[in-house]
Amino acid sequence: MSDFAIRKNHPLGDLNRRANLNFSRMDSQYYQPDFVREMETGYCWPGDWIGRAMLADTSLQRVTGRDSGYLEALFETAYSLRNARGYLGCVEVPGVFDEQQFAGHSWLLRALIQYYSQYGDSRALEMVQDIVYQLYLPAAGYIAQYPQSKEDRVYTGEKSGTLTGSVIDGWRISSDTGCAFISIDGLTDAYALLGDPQIATLIERMTDVFMQINFTGIQMQTHASLTACRGIMRYYKSSGEIRYLRFVEELFRTYADYGMTENYANYNWFCRPTWTEPCAIIDSYILAMDLFKTTAQTEYLQKAHRIYYNALCFAQRFNGGFGCDLCVGPDKTVLTADTDSDPLCEAYWCCTMRGGEGLASVIENAVLEREDALCLTQYFDLRYDNGQVRFKETTRFPQEGEVHLTLEVSDKPVRLDLYIPPYAEHPNVVTDGCAHKAEAARGGFYSLILPVGKHRVALTFGISLRCEPPVGKLVSQEKKIYWHGDLIVGLPVREAPPVEAVDFRREKEWYVDALTGRPAGHLMDNINSNIQKDTSFVQSLQIVF
Repeated sequence: MSDFAIRKNHPLGDLNRRANLNFSRMDSQYYQPDFVREMETGYCWPGDWIGRAMLADTSLQRVTGRDSGYLEALFETAYSLRNARGYLGCVEVPGVFDEQQFAGHSWLLRALIQYYSQYGDSRALEMVQDIVYQLYLPAAGYIAQYPQSKEDRVYTGEKSGTLTGSVIDGWRISSDTGCAFISIDGLTDAYALLGDPQIATLIERMTDVFMQINFTGIQMQTHASLTACRGIMRYYKSSGEIRYLRFVEELFRTYADYGMTENYANYNWFCRPTWTEPCAIIDSYILAMDLFKTTAQTEYLQKAHRIYYNALCFAQRFNGGFGCDLCVGPDKTVLTADTDSDPLCEAYWCCTMRGGEGLASVIENAVLEREDALCLTQYFDLRYDNGQVRFKETTRFPQEGEVHLTLEVSDKPVRLDLYIPPYAEHPNVVTDGCAHKAEAARGGFYSLILPVGKHRVALTFGISLRCEPPVGKLVSQEKKIYWHGDLIVGLPVREAPPVEAVDFRREKEWYVDALTGRPAGHLMDNINSNIQKDTSFVQSLQIVF
């Protein structure tokens, strides 16, 4: 098992722009205290809106160096909204539990823990304790009764899930099937802070029930499932019980087969390709990185790359928010936004807020520290400084295999581990003018030792167009997806209909379809599409042929 630790990275370029766009969006009306208070008092997800907003603000503060305009006021709002038992929403009669209340408070728990870490406000710790002991722990004896039958569920949910009106075996259930298990994420974070064995017992009971669910049979919500898995991974790291890791690995494989779109986004429910949800996209990225950091298997790292470039980037709107798209794969060959809500296609009630945590995770995972090495897992324009090593990184990745580092090492030598993607052609590393072939490191890391002093390092490799079969098992394996490294090549279709076949040829900066003469596109361009056409601000690309 590899032991990674995160150090602070300072993003530049496109990643910096995305994070700051999202942070600016978090200053808009929807996330200001008065509006949030109104939503918390009239919304059927107690703790959810304010918890996600605070989690976004605390995450983005940590990685951008900017202060949130409303974070402290949001905390005061949350503190003032507590009921007689110290949590948000109504107090249910004994023996009845609202799974949406459980899910919403998981985000609030995590936000409060981050807030307590950054501000040291004892009232945040008080709220964490009240939520755990007054809301969650009383359910310990009822977890085994959670409704797992398909006949007990409702399959007509909207993008914002709703209570179905049914109370089954003590559980007030939601159209977001399985959302109660989102709580594992918040509870494991609380356990890491409080260390109470009662919390560990509850986590284990919830996890045991969760592990028995037939995820494809009951068509569990993928967001809830992946969030729960992130919590299980956190608990695995403290408990060391290998069965938890093996379960998460297996469920992640099931997700790839029956819950993932061809651009590495998600079906909102397993086996139901309706719309995507950036909350789940973010969960899948974080989970893939957690699995990589725990197992050191680079297949998880490549999946994280593909999720970021083709799903997370496409889902970000030009205003910095995030929104749902239609699932591409089983029935659709064209990736396009779901325009049901508004021309922006933004899920401002949840996904825009989760975007803050997602982008913060991408920033923090770009450079990792393990033992005495710096591990560059994904290439971005950024600055890095951990006190011993500082460097500036510039890159044309993922469009081109070209990375440049200007470094200064002090105190003692450092090992630098550079990720060499499996598709890299003739990878070459030049250190202070000395060239080294890195062919043997493809699909892994090329390591070099840098002594104390100033250095220049360059990594270059070729990238060619490749054709791959679909990732999902619900899609005909006769279909094709074209890849430039880990970036999907697609054909814009707003002004022209989809086609049966393409012949992409490289011309200067990108590809052109030789059959139609139309320029190709990729899925990182989306936030540049800020001119409204038809009913959507979001471009549409055919990516399945």
